[in-house]
Amino acid sequence: MKTAAGVAGRPKVPLAFFLPTLGCGGAEDVFVAFASALNTRGWDVELVVANGRPQGSLRRRDLPTGVRLADLGASRMITALPALVRYLRRHRPPVLFATIVQGNMAAILSRAIARTPTRIIIRETTGIRALAACVGNPKERLVAWLLRFVYPWADAIIAPSRGAAAELTSALGPHAPEVKVIYNPLDHSRVRSAPLDSPGHPWLLENREVRT
Repeated sequence: MKTAAGVAGRPKVPLAFFLPTLGCGGAEDVFVAFASALNTRGWDVELVVANGRPQGSLRRRDLPTGVRLADLGASRMITALPALVRYLRRHRPPVLFATIVQGNMAAILSRAIARTPTRIIIRETTGIRALAACVGNPKERLVAWLLRFVYPWADAIIAPSRGAAAELTSALGPHAPEVKVIYNPLDHSRVRSAPLDSPGHPWLLENREVRT
């Protein structure tokens, strides 16, 4: 039975999904799909972004109906940290999902500072060893080093494949939370309708003969 708060017996406060921006990217698409799926099943869902200015192809109007947007209005991820702490203290969501390395670290650190009972579930797609192997990029190596200390503070970790899960489990050690595999979602209706859409680009709209 649905109520104003969603489905009876489920939390009245929203499940929160944290993203750095509304930019165009695979991580953003996956989280919007996850948020939409939970919302259609009766959960109260809120998408929290460090900077909600439209970027890429994802706009506010593209968000699923029923999924609210909380814009922290931060220009950089480091300045979003105190805003995210305030959000956790004020709304106290039971779960905060995060993705992308910077977003994951911000979510974990914000919960530690806010001292709220919010459970942090992070999604990681980039292998830690791959980051550490960036010999010419000291920043990426530093991030990879920090992840080994910060990620074990999460309550759960999601990986999009068994290979990524195995690498994370090995890299983070025995004290890290269990890494669960949740494959990236696929919108079947969107795939079926895509071939029927006009490409829109003038070059593709012209009647050009393909020569081999």
